[in-house]
Amino acid sequence: MSDVASLARGTADAVVWWHLGLAIMGRMVLPIQRRTRIDSLDVVRGIAVCGIAFVNIALIVRFDSWAENAVSHFLNLFVQQRFFPIFSLLFGVGFGMMWSRARERSQRPRLVLLRRILFLLALGIPHAMVNSGEALLPYATVALVILLPATWIPQRWLVPVTAGLGALSLVGLLAIGGGSIMIVPSLLLLGFAYAVSGEVEHCEDDFRVFVFACAVLLPAVIGCLYWQLHPSSPEMALQAESVAGTVLAAFYIGVIMLLMHTPARRVLTAVFAPLGRMALTNYVSATLVFYMVKWWGKDALGLTDGTLRDWQILMLVVAVMLIAQSIVSALWLRRFKQGPLEQLWRWATWGQWGVTSQTAAKISAASGQRE
Repeated sequence: MSDVASLARGTADAVVWWHLGLAIMGRMVLPIQRRTRIDSLDVVRGIAVCGIAFVNIALIVRFDSWAENAVSHFLNLFVQQRFFPIFSLLFGVGFGMMWSRARERSQRPRLVLLRRILFLLALGIPHAMVNSGEALLPYATVALVILLPATWIPQRWLVPVTAGLGALSLVGLLAIGGGSIMIVPSLLLLGFAYAVSGEVEHCEDDFRVFVFACAVLLPAVIGCLYWQLHPSSPEMALQAESVAGTVLAAFYIGVIMLLMHTPARRVLTAVFAPLGRMALTNYVSATLVFYMVKWWGKDALGLTDGTLRDWQILMLVVAVMLIAQSIVSALWLRRFKQGPLEQLWRWATWGQWGVTSQTAAKISAASGQRE
C-alpha cells in the first residue's frame, strides 16, 4: 500500500474522529446549574474500560512463551489498540470539561487544572511501575506539557487550534506508523477541543450522524483488517495495526451510539454506565486483581505456559471481574455520586469531598425547579 493511500486513510480517519467526537462529546459543556451526566458517554467509557482490561491481563500475567491461538488472534484483530484510543479521547474530554468548569467557578482556573493533573501524575507513577500498559502517566504528562499551556491560547482560537493540532498530528503519526502511546497527545487534544467547543450540546440526539459514520467506516474497517492481516512488508505491519486500531475505535463509538438509540440502551446503561462513571477506580483496581492472579492464581487456576486453555481462563477471569465491578459500581453509586478514586480526585482538584447521590439528586431537583 502506497504512502499516499496511507496518508489519505489517516486524513479520513481524523475527519471521522472529529465528527464522531463532536457528536458524542458535545453535551458535556453545560452551565454548572444544569450539568447532568450523559448515559451514552458513560457507556462508551465503560466499554472502553472493559476492552482495555482484556488486553492488560496478558501484559501482567506473563508466561515464558505465548503460543499463537484463536483467542490471542481475536484480541489482536478486534481489541488490541482498539479501546485505548477511546479511553484517551475521553480523558481529553475530561480535561476540557474541567477547564470549562474551572473558568466558571474559580478565579485561578489554571491552578485547579494543575492540581487535577498532578493528582493523576501521582497516581500514574506507581501504577506505571506495575503495569506496562499503564495510561494514566502518559495522560498526566501530556496534560501538563500540552493541555495546560494550551489554555493560554485566546478563547476564540482555543478550539480551532487544539482541534487542528490534534487532527494534523494524528494523521501524521498514523502515516508513519505511530502506535497507541504515540497518538495519545493527538487524541487528548481532540477530546479537549470537543469538550470546550460548546457547539455540540445536542449532537448526541442526532441519529443520522452515527448512521453516516458507521456507513463510512464499515468498508474502512474491512480494508484495515485485511491490511493488518496482509501487510505489504514487515515494516508496514506496525502502521497497519495503528491505523486499523484507530479506525475500529471510531467504528466502535459509532456502533455503541447507534445501539443507544435502540431498546438495547437500557441494558447497556445498566451494565456499562456504572463502569464508566467509576472508570478510574475500576481501571486501577483491575491491575490489583491481575496481580493477584499473577502471584497467587496461576496454580489455583491451573495456568501453565500460555496455551489456548490458559488464554481462555484469563478471558474468563476478566469477564467475571468486570461483572463484579459493574455490580459493585452500581451499588456504590446508589450511595455516592462518584467512585472512591474519583472522589479523591475531586478533593485534590477542588479541595471538596464528593457528596452522596441522594444529596446530588436533591440539588439537581432544586436547580430544575428554579429554572
